[in-house]
Amino acid sequence: MNLRGQGPHPRRERGIALFQVLVLTTLFALLGLTFASEARDKVAQAQALENRVRAAFLAHSGQALALFYSLAPDAAARQRFPCEGSATAAPSSGAFNWHSAPLCPAPGLRLSLQDFSGLLPLSAPSQPLWRPTLARLGFSEDEQDAFLGALQDAQDRDQDGFRAGEREPGALATGRRYANGPLQRPSFLGALTGDPERLRALAPLTQRSGVVEFNPRFAPEPLLQAAYGDAQGSAFFAQRAQGDLDAGTLRRLAPRFEDPELVSFRTSGSSYLRLSLEATVDTGRQRQEVIVQLTPQDAPAFRVLQRLRP
Repeated sequence: MNLRGQGPHPRRERGIALFQVLVLTTLFALLGLTFASEARDKVAQAQALENRVRAAFLAHSGQALALFYSLAPDAAARQRFPCEGSATAAPSSGAFNWHSAPLCPAPGLRLSLQDFSGLLPLSAPSQPLWRPTLARLGFSEDEQDAFLGALQDAQDRDQDGFRAGEREPGALATGRRYANGPLQRPSFLGALTGDPERLRALAPLTQRSGVVEFNPRFAPEPLLQAAYGDAQGSAFFAQRAQGDLDAGTLRRLAPRFEDPELVSFRTSGSSYLRLSLEATVDTGRQRQEVIVQLTPQDAPAFRVLQRLRP
């Protein structure tokens, strides 16, 4: 009896089965690749989160260390936290300081401290260092007059303008109204300069506390150069970095400052500091900038007055 044609051919069955196996294998491979890719992404996200957390802890430790040595200057004088140079920053000797020279107390941690007595006081436009600093930033004499006059008018209580016989306008040309009291927001300085480049150069050299007197011992290098000129300012900066600055040297280097209410040569700074730091752990990075008031006689021994946007 001829049974051909009854049922599928065995070879055909094997071909269909092989095709099904290939399809299933491809699907499983695609699923495996998808799961593996998602797993790698989750691992990368977890690692990035861990790096950010570790960078945050490193930044917190750096802030604690900076404040500890600010409250214990005798111990700080014995410390060295040198920094290597980079594309954007010169190397530093690491001597603990309060004039913005960088400190690197741990791998991945870079910080700086700036005492307010080494900066230009926004509350005292009559400080004689204002004009040479503005001149170095490209302000003409008329622009200096307008800038310092508006700074004075914005903070005094009367309605008289800084030019004799004129009334205070009450607002800048941009519409920003005068506070008629101490400036509380840094945004007014930006509205006053009207130039982002000038603002970026000027803002780190100013402070808004009640500290009026200027202490060259704590001045950053740009202010030293404005006060003494490039050559003498750089020499002053180098001499200070070596820790060789007594009051007699300071007075000899600063003959222009004769008003005792506007200049100080004390070895101790004010109680106000600006602390800037950057902590990096692999791909994690934390930047902080805070204004701190030291209160060593109280508990706690410091207060964070303001957290600035880094």
